[in-house]
Amino acid sequence: MNDLATSAIASPETSPIDIEATLLRRDAAIPRLEKTSCFGDLRQGFTLPLKAFRLIWKVPRLRNKALLMGAVVFIVLTGLFGASLFAAPALVEHFWPAPEAWYAVAARALVKIVTFITLFIIGASTLPKLLLSPFSDPLSAETERALGFEVTEGDGLSHMVRSAIRTLFDALTRTLLYLAGHALLLPLLFVPGLGAALGWSWSVVWITLDSLDGPMTLHLYKFKHAFDVFRRRKRLFFGFGTAILLLQWIPILNALFLPVAIVSATLLMRGLIEVGELPSPESVSSELPPGVDAA
Repeated sequence: MNDLATSAIASPETSPIDIEATLLRRDAAIPRLEKTSCFGDLRQGFTLPLKAFRLIWKVPRLRNKALLMGAVVFIVLTGLFGASLFAAPALVEHFWPAPEAWYAVAARALVKIVTFITLFIIGASTLPKLLLSPFSDPLSAETERALGFEVTEGDGLSHMVRSAIRTLFDALTRTLLYLAGHALLLPLLFVPGLGAALGWSWSVVWITLDSLDGPMTLHLYKFKHAFDVFRRRKRLFFGFGTAILLLQWIPILNALFLPVAIVSATLLMRGLIEVGELPSPESVSSELPPGVDAA
């Protein structure tokens, strides 16, 4: 680790032991994202949540925030599961009356299953994020501090309120975009296989870019930065998004998918900065016109 990284951690109140522990934690958590083979990029993206789990477990401040957010997500997902279980059959039966032929009955049952999965994925990818959006930025900032990076946040109640409103508005905008994409794909749900595959792919892309938005916004990155990296490292992003979506289907652990997604995305951003896929936060800040406030 170079002297610049060490100086970012060091302060008059920080002991050498704490500095060494932070550097070791940073080295273990931040992924090495040099471009590799197709399988290598997929593997790196897919294993990012495991690194996030380990970091959350080791740092009490992260663990406490994650457990609190996880409790809220668990309640939301439980209600969503029941609602999707009821709504999926009702939706299909409304548009597809009961057929008589056995093969049509089987196809209708399959569409009900696909519709349930789609409804649950859409709800699980949007509702928790909307409800907990004001807590996303603080968790991302705390993750960076746990790795020894300096993160500047505004002080005072007014800044906190403005930041929460901005984050909520951004989350709502992205959610509407996500739902619009699924609305366009909705007719394809009745084509077994194709609709589910396209819906899954759209969810993977969206959840990756959406997760990255929080930590990148803290450092004044624009959506263009994330999209440019996505075009170059599609397999990396696809592996990451797939892991987060699969986590939503694991009982108990799915309650932690949102804090894990936020911490994972923060590690992903820092890994991309390390290998030069993203410009440094300092260079992005220097491009702002004088007097412009990130908040």
